[in-house]
Amino acid sequence: MHIERAHQLWKKHLKSQSNIIDATCGNGHDTLFLAQNTQGKIFVYDIQEKALRSAKNRLLENLDDLQRVTFLKACHSSLDSVPQKLPIDLIVYNLGYLPGADKKVTTKVDTTLLSIQHALDRIEGDGAISITCYPGHSEGEREEKAILSFFEKYDGPRTILYHWWLKRAKSPTLIWVH
Repeated sequence: MHIERAHQLWKKHLKSQSNIIDATCGNGHDTLFLAQNTQGKIFVYDIQEKALRSAKNRLLENLDDLQRVTFLKACHSSLDSVPQKLPIDLIVYNLGYLPGADKKVTTKVDTTLLSIQHALDRIEGDGAISITCYPGHSEGEREEKAILSFFEKYDGPRTILYHWWLKRAKSPTLIWVH
């Protein structure tokens, strides 16, 4: 249900030419949703070739043209490398590990916090950041705690929404920065 909520927020936020960074593409489900809901440029990051291949194949099966999509085999902490003149309207994180792959390969606290700092520097005006956390595994739990601590200290102009499920310990959560 957290992904459906994220998709609702994204769809409401996106404009016809929104430029997006999918900071952790996984198997490409979110990348496809984003590509189907805007005609802007999409920068797709993942450190795993398998994830990028899966995302690209998913898009090839469902879209006519991938020219506006750039796939980058890189850590999400390097998202500041996207051309600076290009306004970014939405940055999406779906943290954790790649479903169907080695669960020991996960996003990490240090690179995720660095990436979020870059994301805050990159979005302008009405831009937003969406972060889905998975506290059901140990690194995911550490990551979520660190992100929440980071935003508890944040004194910038953005509003932070934290969506979590009562009585569902360890279920995925959503952080929306707008």
